[in-house]
Amino acid sequence: MGGTFMFEPVTSEMKLSSIITLSPSFATAVNILHDLANDRKVSAYIPTNTSTRIIVDIARSLHPASENRVCLITGSYGTGKSHLGLFLSRYFLETDIDSPSSPLFPVLEKIRGRSAEQYETIVAMRKRLGKFLLVMLWGGQETINRALLKGLHEALRKAKLEDILPDTAYQEAVNRIEEWRKDLPDIYARFESHVLKKAPSLSAFIQQLNNFEESLYRDPTR
Repeated sequence: MGGTFMFEPVTSEMKLSSIITLSPSFATAVNILHDLANDRKVSAYIPTNTSTRIIVDIARSLHPASENRVCLITGSYGTGKSHLGLFLSRYFLETDIDSPSSPLFPVLEKIRGRSAEQYETIVAMRKRLGKFLLVMLWGGQETINRALLKGLHEALRKAKLEDILPDTAYQEAVNRIEEWRKDLPDIYARFESHVLKKAPSLSAFIQQLNNFEESLYRDPTR
């Protein structure tokens, strides 16, 4: 009835690394922007019961009739928010997520091992729709409007869809400056003189407009 168990004695001379091995997914921190194309890190994600419920909720939000489109994920440092975000980012970018060649496949298999129903929901809801445009926003001192414009511009650039980027007030300002340069040299020269009181050059000022710098758009002398 019983089994035979053998225990290796632990001595004070033994190193902790000789008896404990960390999963590769815990070896380094996750940065969603830098690791987005890192299949190894995506595949190494270990879904917990809580994170699986979050994934299921987000999957259900893809239904056209869903009214729950926003998900706020909070947690203390080191609880896996970034790794979950990395998985979710690839979830929206991938289409054939249940293929063995997909980096999401090992993660989904872990979920299926615990709940076939959750697995089916996650896969079926993703397959309902086609491609998504992943727009990433990063916190800082800038406003949400600027962060959104920068994120949208970068996402469209990566998707090679710059031609559908909507016109902004910043682009209109750049276009007007170019019109002055071509057709109204006197106004262009006065404007450049005005800008150079605060900016190192007019080209630097235009570059900041292209980067959606709000303070310069509101007041060129700032």
